[in-house]
Amino acid sequence: MRGGKSGLKELYRMGDLEEFTGLSRQMLHNYIVMGLIEEKGRTKGGHRLFGKEVFKTLERIRHMRKRGLRLVEIAEQIRKKREESK
Repeated sequence: MRGGKSGLKELYRMGDLEEFTGLSRQMLHNYIVMGLIEEKGRTKGGHRLFGKEVFKTLERIRHMRKRGLRLVEIAEQIRKKREESK
């Protein structure tokens, strides 16, 4: 995790997301490619970084999948929500 005295938001690496959510790296990568989750940046070494809001999004995805929605449908809903919040 990243963060600290400079006031930066905490940032999480892909491995942190795997550990905290139980999702595989491949599934998380699929979510990135589909636009379900967005990275906030990269480390100097090229590792993806995510803000803490990604956990809320991953929880929403989990609930929608439990309700039987396909990833394409979930992606559509998430895109709409992002557009509304802009």
